[in-house]
Formats: sequence, structure tokens, C-alpha cells
Amino acid sequence: MNENDIVTILEEIEQKDDFFRARGYDRVLDRKNIHSAYMYGRVLDAGIGDCHTIRELMQIQGISIVSVDVSSDAITRGRIIMEYFRSVQTEMSMSHFEFVQADLTSLPFSDSSFDCSVAVNTLHHIPKWQVALGELLRVTNDRLVIQEFSTKGKHLIDKLMLEQSGELKHSHEFDGVSIRDILDTIVEMGEYGWSYEVQPGEMTDLLIIRK
Repeated sequence: MNENDIVTILEEIEQKDDFFRARGYDRVLDRKNIHSAYMYGRVLDAGIGDCHTIRELMQIQGISIVSVDVSSDAITRGRIIMEYFRSVQTEMSMSHFEFVQADLTSLPFSDSSFDCSVAVNTLHHIPKWQVALGELLRVTNDRLVIQEFSTKGKHLIDKLMLEQSGELKHSHEFDGVSIRDILDTIVEMGEYGWSYEVQPGEMTDLLIIRK
């Protein structure tokens, strides 16, 4: 991939951010909620997307990040994006990060191998999200942070996706996952040894699960 390709990717992300921000949803600001969970140590980032979450995590000094995605294209794109941002933002240079191609429903990591895990607007993309949730709980030793769209957020994001692309391949409003769904699933799993904190938001809700 040449320099023009890199510029194109970065411009696409910026245009997408501007599009959503102008219509009421700030994708960059939305990720700052994860700081309330006090992430530390070895951190699993579930789902790469446009690297907003990993870029936010890398502002935290001294942590080691493993970012996972099932798509090889997402891995390649993520590496390009992050190498660029690390080269221009010195505050990122102290954090270690790596990308691993893996299915969230079958993670290639041992039990409790991460101090913290984070999944920002990720689970609703996975048909068997309950299995992925179980895997995230399995590999997390201390705290798991999950963010999903609120009722208002689901409605707005569907509207914006339709405006942006002209079609709606997936309805967040009717097929999305809520924090309530996630909590109910955890109870069904019998995971009673965890404590839960819900932080409701306007566009997204945050769930912090701690052992």
C-alpha cells in the first residue's frame, strides 16, 4: 500500500467522523467513556473498526493492547492507521500494541489472560454475540467494559447509515444489542461472581463488569 492509499484511508475516516459529528454523534468523543473504567495492564480490544478505541486506549501510559478482529482486511487497515498515528503522536509511543486475527466467538487466548477487555459498539455486529460475550468474560481477569448504542442511539445511527449509504444492511434499532440484553445473558450464564456498573448515556450506554 502506497502513501496515496494511506492518505485516502485517513481522509475517509475523517470525512466519516465529520459526517456523524455534524448530525449528533461524535465517534471520537464517544470512546472517551472507557477512561471511567480505569483500564490498565494487558488489554484486549475487541473489534478494530476505524481504530478509534485503540487510539483512545493508547493515550493510557504503560498498557499493552491486543486488538482482535475476524477480518484480515481490518487487520491490515488497522496496522496502517496505527503506524501512522504513532508516528505523529508521541504520547502513543509508550504503549505497546499488536493486532491478532481471531473470531470473538473462539478467542485463541487462555483463561484470565487479560487484565481488562473492551468492546465498543462491537457485539451487535456478531450474530452469536452471546458466545462472544462468554469468551470475553473467560479471557478477562479483572474488568470487562462493553459499550453499545442506547435506544436513542440505535434510532439515530440507523437514520445516519441510511443517509450515508442509501441502504440499511443491518438495523441497530430492531436487531441491535442493548446493555439490558447483555446483563440478562450474564445472569443466564450463571456469572454471579462479577459486579456490574451501568453508565447510561445519550447515544451509548456503558457497562463495566468487574470481578
